[in-house]
Amino acid sequence: MKTDTMTRFRAILAVTLVFCLGLPALSWGAGAPQLMAQEQEITAVDNTNESEATETVGGEEASEEDGEETVGPLSMDLTLEEALELVMEDSLQLELAELNLDKAAFLEDRDRRRARNIDSVFTYDAALAKELVPRSALTGLRLAEKEREMIDNVIQMNTERAYIDLLKAQQDLGNGKRALERAREQLRITRVSYEAGVVARGDLVGAQAAAASSEASLSGLESRHQSAMLRMADTLNLPLDTEIRAVSRFAYEPADIDVDKAVREALTDDIAVLAAREALALRELQFDIARRYYTPNTYIYKEDNFNLQQSKLELEETKKGLEGNVRNAWYNMLAAESGYLALREGLAFSRENYRIAQLRYQEGMATRFEVEEAEGRLSEQEKDVSQMLYTYNLARAQFRYAIYGSGS
Repeated sequence: MKTDTMTRFRAILAVTLVFCLGLPALSWGAGAPQLMAQEQEITAVDNTNESEATETVGGEEASEEDGEETVGPLSMDLTLEEALELVMEDSLQLELAELNLDKAAFLEDRDRRRARNIDSVFTYDAALAKELVPRSALTGLRLAEKEREMIDNVIQMNTERAYIDLLKAQQDLGNGKRALERAREQLRITRVSYEAGVVARGDLVGAQAAAASSEASLSGLESRHQSAMLRMADTLNLPLDTEIRAVSRFAYEPADIDVDKAVREALTDDIAVLAAREALALRELQFDIARRYYTPNTYIYKEDNFNLQQSKLELEETKKGLEGNVRNAWYNMLAAESGYLALREGLAFSRENYRIAQLRYQEGMATRFEVEEAEGRLSEQEKDVSQMLYTYNLARAQFRYAIYGSGS
């Protein structure tokens, strides 16, 4: 259930750059390497009351014959800050990144020592073993160091995303419950009106159908809420049946982001750009070795030259793609911000419109369809406000953690 960001990091370090695949298959004996709401939703504002995790005991008490007590799932109230602290205390991703760093340091030391023992360098293959292999291992070490440097942000970004998902699922579930309450209230009013002979039986049947539809929608929202809790528990490395309630109070907070500065920083610090730069440096070294031992009309010279030109283009493509991801994140954030502000303003009107429609219906001045239409608009607007604020805060989180989709 982890995001694609970690998968991408794993791929970058596992391959240790594409260039290695182009080197000849040599053995160390020959002197060469084995290359390898609404307004009360989503920018996390600290909850004023510190929440505590509480363990609940579920099910019936065990009988004396069983001799054991039945213990239910863990239940906890969790702020975003507590979630971020918890995930850093017990993160398998962090352990793996540290293991990768230790392994990369070991390989760099081994290959450097082996290269030092190569005294005679009279061939292309021997020069690769002497110069390119230790430089390749150094590249692996640099990428592992960068991954370890960025892993905290990756973990926290994943955690915040899962937390916001849970918070939104809670909000949607609350909206669904309110929609059901409105439908049941409308059914009650319609039944009273029907018994008084004010409305036809068709109105009563329609109100019953609307209430049943709201109940069905609520079941789907409850299922999505359970899935969001499961993802949150998995992210925090907790038992998957842990019942988690997100309690941080989220509200809209304007963003002040210099997108040009964000682009410059990304082009300097992003691991994908670093990997592409390192690949280019290795190709340059390999081509330099080829020029020492081969003339321009030989296959190895031409192949290494082609690989060098390819690496140059790949670096530019990576930089261009990353800049596009940063700017797209910025545009998406601005669009979500303007959409949220517009929807938030209209939400109050939708609530008032529904209230008036209900009053008019009770007075016999409006039809059931008018009430249902007003209620439908209100439910839809509540959902859209929640979604826009969710999208806005995720976009802001990308800039806070400097992680921009497929380019990071």
